[in-house]
This record gives sequence, C-alpha cells and structure tokens, in this order.
Amino acid sequence: MKNYLFLILVLSVLVSSCKKDNDDLPSSGEPIVLTGWQEEPRTLENRFSDPNASDYIVESTWLLRAHVIVEPGVRIEMSSGARINVAEGGILTAEGTEDEPILFIGSEPVAGYWDYIRFDHSNSVNNILSHTIIRYGGGYSTSFTDAAVFVNNDSRLTLKNSEISHSATNGFKVNFSSGIVQDFKNNTISHCQQYPIKLASIAQIATFDETSIFVSNNTYEAISVEGAHIESPLSIPKVNGPIILNGLTYLKAAVSVDAGSEFLMGPSSRIEVTQDASLNMIGTENNRITFTGREEMPGYWDYIRFNNSNYSLNELQYVDVSYGGGGPSGAFADAIIFVNGGGYVKMGNSSVNYSEQYGVKVRNQNGNFVDEGNNTFTGNLLGDISLP
Repeated sequence: MKNYLFLILVLSVLVSSCKKDNDDLPSSGEPIVLTGWQEEPRTLENRFSDPNASDYIVESTWLLRAHVIVEPGVRIEMSSGARINVAEGGILTAEGTEDEPILFIGSEPVAGYWDYIRFDHSNSVNNILSHTIIRYGGGYSTSFTDAAVFVNNDSRLTLKNSEISHSATNGFKVNFSSGIVQDFKNNTISHCQQYPIKLASIAQIATFDETSIFVSNNTYEAISVEGAHIESPLSIPKVNGPIILNGLTYLKAAVSVDAGSEFLMGPSSRIEVTQDASLNMIGTENNRITFTGREEMPGYWDYIRFNNSNYSLNELQYVDVSYGGGGPSGAFADAIIFVNGGGYVKMGNSSVNYSEQYGVKVRNQNGNFVDEGNNTFTGNLLGDISLP
C-alpha cells in the first residue's frame, strides 16, 4: 500500500511539473522566421501560451531537406506568397491534438494570401498532417501547385483530423498517379474556390471513408478524379459526396465499388474493364450506386466496357447508369454498358437510362449478358438491349 501511494505521489509531481512548464511560457512575443533551406533536423516547439500568438512565420519559401517535427499547439504564420516545400530528403511531421491543433494560417484572413504546403519527391511514411488547421492558402494558380496542400510526383502523405479552408484554388491535390495518400480520415475541407479534393487516380481514394466532409461551401462540391491505369486490386469506398470521374479509367485488376457510391462522369469519360480485370458493384435497395453524367444530357459520357473480361465478379446490383452512350457510333462503343469479345456481366435490380445509343450491348456471340431481373430501361435512343 505504501509503495502504491508513493507511486501516485511521484506521478502527481510529474504531472504538476509538466503543467508548470506550460504555464511558464510567455503569453506572446516575436515569431521566429522560417525561410531558405532547412538542411538539419528541427523541432518546432510551442513558444507562447496564447494560442493566437504566432510562434513562427514563414517568409518566401521554406524548403525542407531534413526531418521537421511540429509539436502540438504551434501556430505557424504564413506571409504573403509564402510556401513550404518538402523536397526529396525532407519530411514534415505535424501532429497536433484535439485540444492543441497546429495552425498554418495566413497573416491576413484572405483566400490565397499564401501559396501552399507541397510534398515533392518526399516518400516518407512520416509525412503526416494530423489535427492541423490550414487556412487562407492556395494562392498559386498553375496546375503544378494549385492547392493549399499539394502532393507532387511520388510523394506520400497522411492527412487526418484536419481542416483545410479558404483556398483560392483547390484544397487538397495529388498531382500524379504515383502519389500515395497513406491515410485520409476525419478531415473537413471548405470554402475553396475550386475543388475541395483533386486526385490523379481513383486508386488514391482507397483510404478515404465517410468521416471526411468536403461538400461544404466550395465552388465545386465533389472530389475530382482523373483517369488512370488501375493495376492493383482496389476497393472504392463510399465517401461523403459525389466523385467526378474524368477521362479513361483503365482497369487491369479486380475493382469493387461500395454501396451508396455516387459518380458524376465527365465529358467523354470511359471505364474500360480489361481481360485481366473485373468490376463488382453491389448496392442495396436503400443504398444504390449511381453513375450519371455530370450534365444530364444523353451521350455526355461514353461507357463502361467489359472487354474480354470473363469473370463472374462482373456484376451490377442496385446500380443506376444514365446519360452515357456517347462513344463513337458503330460496333465497338455504342452503348452505356458494352460487352466486347468474350466479356461477361450480370445485372439485376438496376436501371440504364438516357443513352444516346443502346442501353446494353453484347457485340460477339461468345459474350454474355445475364439479366437477373428487376432491371428497368428508359429513354435509350437506339434501344434497351442489343444482342448478337
């Protein structure tokens, strides 16, 4: 019993000591200037007790070529046009807490007042922004850094429990399909003058879920995704809003789509399911999967084509597909759902609507479309189902 009481006393002293150290911080003072090349490891500490007092200020460009750790409660003020570049060899670990978030904030509360935090050839698993608040960035408008937080080339980043707001361009962007979003949870992205999130590949959405809010006073209330080759198995999670899918998404592996997912297809966009791939989309009666044109216009986008993909996993259940069929007229692309060669697809409880050409087409004798019933077809200009 005496030992137990002694342990409690020691712990109480330690806690009191830590609290005293925090209370001993000055309330405010002059921020330390961060600029130029950071060649040595560094830890940024919370210097002031007043959370509204800036501990550091970034002027011009601060280029990291070493590991920088930002401790909870640090406030980093970003001057006009300021940038943080995390280059090859550089690492940025900014992990705040719910009670003591880390702030990256403009000297003035103006959208685009400062430029960005950019990760460029920085592939470390320790690139983390957690419990951070990032405001008034996105002031650089070229396609190579048009976001408040920008992942370039083969960099990787964990972004969670954070807020990005008031960007003059996009909120968060991954520029190339080689970029890795290591984790993305419980983020809020709002008041961005372009998209809240832009991704180079649908594969980069794998770590997302419904905990993040991005339909929140942005100019475009959706995640914008460019077409890319998908070469590894992928499960596309349901997120808390629509996904705009642009260009050609070329599947070379097994892909599944969670119930409730909503896709807005960009102009002339396509999904190609190759012979090495499958596409499995299983919704529910109350949580359907939707693929529709970004504009409600027949032929606005092209198709989902099963090209010699003969897997039983190719299935649509409780899926609504509309406003496609805009591919070149003729034998190879004239339907929203197109089965080419020895391809296979099964469909039930689904709808195919407002195709500029056919709704469903099987081109070859060895192709297979299995109608499981309860499917509906509306407004398909050349017909609902075309079989060889």
